[in-house]
Amino acid sequence: MSRTNSRNRFDPAKLLLGLALLAVAGGLLMRTLDEWDLSYALLILAVPAALLLSGLVAAADRVLRVRRGRSSELP
Repeated sequence: MSRTNSRNRFDPAKLLLGLALLAVAGGLLMRTLDEWDLSYALLILAVPAALLLSGLVAAADRVLRVRRGRSSELP
């Protein structure tokens, strides 16, 4: 099986979003345990920021894949 026909292609946007949401969850846990003195509003605003950043990475990934001629991988 060639690499371009792989069913499970690497998606950097999903990786970035998962890591960002894990960081937010860790921040909420540390805030709940009174280890960090961060406001809940800051942690909650990090979620839309992570979604926006993930969307930008997904758009850049799509543009780069189309420019490289791998548009057949797109859904």
